[in-house]
Amino acid sequence: MENSILTIGITSYNRLRELERCLESIKAGYQTGVEVLICEDKSPKREEIKNLVSDFCSRNPEMDIVFHPNEKNIGYDRNLKNIIDHAHGEWVMLMSDDDKFFPEAIKSTLDVIKENNPAMIYSPFYQTEFSQYRRKYDSSFGIESGSGYVSKHVYDGVLFSGLTFKKEFVKDLDAEPFLNKHYFQIYMFIYTLMNHGGYYMNVPTVEAVGDGENGYGKSESSEKNPLLADRTSIFSNLEFHKGLIWTIKRYDSDYGTDVFKDFEKEYNLRSYGGLSNARALGKKTYKKYWEMLNSLDLNLGMLPKTYHFLLGIFGANFMNKIMSIPRVLLLRKRHANE
Repeated sequence: MENSILTIGITSYNRLRELERCLESIKAGYQTGVEVLICEDKSPKREEIKNLVSDFCSRNPEMDIVFHPNEKNIGYDRNLKNIIDHAHGEWVMLMSDDDKFFPEAIKSTLDVIKENNPAMIYSPFYQTEFSQYRRKYDSSFGIESGSGYVSKHVYDGVLFSGLTFKKEFVKDLDAEPFLNKHYFQIYMFIYTLMNHGGYYMNVPTVEAVGDGENGYGKSESSEKNPLLADRTSIFSNLEFHKGLIWTIKRYDSDYGTDVFKDFEKEYNLRSYGGLSNARALGKKTYKKYWEMLNSLDLNLGMLPKTYHFLLGIFGANFMNKIMSIPRVLLLRKRHANE
């Protein structure tokens, strides 16, 4: 629909049951003025997905649904830009086909758009795997443009589901250099907040189920990489982090900023979780994980080195109990100061 307020842009690759679940969640909270755009990235199950969408449309004629099959497999990052390019909405909310919306998500987003006209909106999400809300702060707030906020909150843009951008501010960004980097949404997140600011809406919008087949490292346009393909591997996140680090450094290079400096500090702080999980799998895995962590293109300071030393001596179970106390207090202090 040419005059849509909001486009919900869904990346689709080889997932049937998950896509139907996502569409049903949109139906539960559907609002007038919303376009649903499904960009299918030439997966092996394209025809089945096409038939699923066609059947869903016939059963829900009141919904504005557009199915866009890519001529060739273009990969995750370029498919995000593909959504931006084909969206008719003034704002574009990105969504993975294996996540789902909370019933009030769409209405709440439209309310924020009408009341605040923000360049970008993001909000808490519920992570099914850990039964926890993530990206959760105490209240809604506007975000002024500039590096003061974004450089300390890069991680808030990692999950792309639910990120909502005003199309005019991101439509000219080029996704081509990001093939197989997997974090184009981070580039858009940083760019928009740095230059135009945004809005944090303290209403959970998305349940990050994340149970669908993983196309990373396996699709036609992907570099064949078993560590990307196997998300159950303890080393998979580190392999993905190569792309995250590259993306932030690319932004700094493009715009003469220093976002990476604060991100690097945050990465050091957050390194405990991965180290602890690796230590729980045994010393051999722990050693390999530490070597791979050190191979990343960033500086590891005293904090991860201290984590590594103490986990090596005391093990994960004991250290997790000790670490839970100061980490909780630190996070509370940080959120209280924002």
